[in-house]
Amino acid sequence: HDALPICLSFVYMGRRLVGRGIPPLVLAAGQLTAATGWAIVALPFLGRSTVHPQPEVIGAVAALGVGGTGLAYVLNYRLVVDEGPAVASTVTYLMPIVSVLLGAMFLGESVGPNLVLGTAVVLAGVALAQRRLPASGHRDRDDVVGDRDQALRGAASPVGHDDLGRVP
Repeated sequence: HDALPICLSFVYMGRRLVGRGIPPLVLAAGQLTAATGWAIVALPFLGRSTVHPQPEVIGAVAALGVGGTGLAYVLNYRLVVDEGPAVASTVTYLMPIVSVLLGAMFLGESVGPNLVLGTAVVLAGVALAQRRLPASGHRDRDDVVGDRDQALRGAASPVGHDDLGRVP
């Protein structure tokens, strides 16, 4: 049930946020600031227990927010700008592989043949999603006609079902 929102978020980022000259750091900071604001508003109504903010708790949450989530969002936006939303979305497929490998390395979790086969399938899918087509003006990785740099600046338009048959 999480796949659709993740998919839509990359499409939204690619079409509405990147390519407008806004640095990835500003995009990430804006998104996380808005989320923090919504969380502060919702917490008194939707929280399961009473919150007693202490300086060390606030510091830990801030450090995780900036150092973990914040850095990841900056890198994610940079990847969308540099490679496009289709390629950037493949990163989400790699996270379970990294988690399993870390579990095996540091927690002694077992790695069986099904896990190895599944990892191979995921890596093959990511490789297929990232392959590049010839630069002949045909569709590129993000389903955009024309040059990728022009597309990121907004000069090329995405091809939709209503564009079929029309000559640009």
